[in-house]
Amino acid sequence: MKGFIDDANYSVGPLDEGTNLGNVVDNYVYEHTPTGKNAFFVGDLGKIAKKQSVAEHSGPDEAILHESIIYISPCKQASQIKYAAKVGVNIMTCGNEVTLKKLARDHPNAKVLLRIATEDNIGGEEESQVYVHALSDARCAFDMAGEFGFTMNMLDIGFTGTEFRLEEVNHVISPLLDVYFPEGSDTKIVSEPGSYYVSSAFTLAVNIIAKKAVENKFSSGVGKTGSDEPTFMYYMNDGVYGPFASKLSEDLNAIPEVHKKCKEDEPLFTSSLQGPSCDELDQIVENCLLPELNMGDWLIFGNMGA
Repeated sequence: MKGFIDDANYSVGPLDEGTNLGNVVDNYVYEHTPTGKNAFFVGDLGKIAKKQSVAEHSGPDEAILHESIIYISPCKQASQIKYAAKVGVNIMTCGNEVTLKKLARDHPNAKVLLRIATEDNIGGEEESQVYVHALSDARCAFDMAGEFGFTMNMLDIGFTGTEFRLEEVNHVISPLLDVYFPEGSDTKIVSEPGSYYVSSAFTLAVNIIAKKAVENKFSSGVGKTGSDEPTFMYYMNDGVYGPFASKLSEDLNAIPEVHKKCKEDEPLFTSSLQGPSCDELDQIVENCLLPELNMGDWLIFGNMGA
């Protein structure tokens, strides 16, 4: 990563008094417009610090483990395992027998976090309620391991989501942890709140590089297949093979905001947003309402840190 860090085009600094993140986006848009019009991120590190404060006051005291690294890659190469052993990264996840054999051979001192399958969203339950089943199953796994002579001392409860979800999940799991893994049980509780920390801290600005008008297939009535009003397809200079990559693996709700100032009575048109590859998978937003845009206009997407 040495060359990448050395060559990276970024700057870090405090905001001037009276300046907000929107002002920073405006400045960079104006800087990029006469040049290459590349997509760019703007990050607010203050939001990450705020999330840290919320997490420390919302979760169990040991919910975030600062001093240890957990190697969680689902497909671990032998060379990576050997390097982890060399530099003292001892805690790593394991989900199958093959990985367990590689760890035994290349890192005999490894401490293993076993992935277990548990009930998932039964009968349309609230997502936070899934933790009820998961913690019960984890307690059973700890007890079974004890019967075979293994002492388990760490529980990874995962977690991805918003500040609201953190509070919601904490409300559910705190009393359960007191029951299944009470204080004095010598069990260390850890979580993986990475996306929670960074999601809202980063804003993405993309540029419109092409557009075309197509038949409006979203508006229809009796006796007609569409509307006389045009529908626009816009192509942006970044897509799922860049910052929108999570769109390929999860239900990313990307909400665009038009950067340019529009009139209050500006007409809105059914629109879709595509990435630059023209790949059918490279669709960011299938259907939204936007004023008519032109090539060179900018769209802003919030919550793009994860």
